[in-house]
Amino acid sequence: MNPDDKDIFDFARLWIPYGGPRRGDILVKFGMTPSRFYGHLTRIVEEAGVALLSPEERRFLDRLNEPSKSTAPRKPVRINAESSRSAP
Repeated sequence: MNPDDKDIFDFARLWIPYGGPRRGDILVKFGMTPSRFYGHLTRIVEEAGVALLSPEERRFLDRLNEPSKSTAPRKPVRINAESSRSAP
């Protein structure tokens, strides 16, 4: 595994217990979209073999590959500044 692949793999492993890394974390760390990140991660796992993964990590990757479940990144909740102000 090359150093870039190892960084992606280790980063994903770190975030798996929390449902995976957030869009912003992926962008800041790797400069790529979540779909590109997970595409790289899938390739890395396929090349390295699933023996590197714990059962929890395998379940997480299986969920990413299920077409019926959305893997869209979570969108931040935006609060309208006008509606959050108290009325005088």
